[in-house]
Amino acid sequence: MSDISTIFGEGSVELDLDESLYPKDAIYGSAYVFIDRCYVHLDRVGDGRIRVTLRAKAPGADTKAMSGEFENELLGQAWRRQIVEENRALIEAVTATAIAGA
Repeated sequence: MSDISTIFGEGSVELDLDESLYPKDAIYGSAYVFIDRCYVHLDRVGDGRIRVTLRAKAPGADTKAMSGEFENELLGQAWRRQIVEENRALIEAVTATAIAGA
């Protein structure tokens, strides 16, 4: 899972993501994690491509570190989504059993 083009600016970073590799809800989840320390802007830049712009709220923030943290969070969000999809039947069965027993 790569294919991320990154553009560094002064106090900001733009990441162009391929939506076929990174599902939209994983991108949204990753962006949500960063809203406490960054201004986050999401934009569609082409068919199947989403641009995430992170602009630090605190001056002098390390944009390379911010980019790396976002990419790590994106991988984590995509992994959690995949785990849920693979185990959906089990999750539904456990939930149904718990509700039926109540």
